[in-house]
Amino acid sequence: MLKRARQREYYDSHKEQCKGYVDPEKAREATRQYWKRHPEKAYANAKRWHQNNPDKAKESVKRWQKSNPDKVKIIHKRKAFRKRNAEGNFTLEEWNAKLEEYNYKCAYCGCELNSDTITVDHRIPLSRGGTNYIGNLVPACKSCNSKKHTKTPEEYLMQLEGSV
Repeated sequence: MLKRARQREYYDSHKEQCKGYVDPEKAREATRQYWKRHPEKAYANAKRWHQNNPDKAKESVKRWQKSNPDKVKIIHKRKAFRKRNAEGNFTLEEWNAKLEEYNYKCAYCGCELNSDTITVDHRIPLSRGGTNYIGNLVPACKSCNSKKHTKTPEEYLMQLEGSV
């Protein structure tokens, strides 16, 4: 009860700062407008928050996915469509040769790969015009592949160097 009373007292004395609580839709609209006016700055702020708050960020993504199942389906369908329609393919022999070329290590962090951690990474992401030809594929650990997401190798390595 004491906590709730203090919250009410704070709210009563700081109504202007708490306007998001009064009219949440108005606060969301203000945020949308800010993103439209300052997309680079907003994206950088969001990225910094995600990096500084990984647990909260994961929980936020889970909540969004749970409350937006139709959007999640569309996102996954688009990704699958891009994969299906991307030019090229590769054989198991080509992939095994690629693994040997990289000594069964991640192309990005150099960690040893096993059947639990290995993934196929598209150096140039499919979303950016990459192909499924073996020349565009490298072995990567799940962690690096997830973090790289739709970045080029150069962008991802710059990100890694910046976080060290």
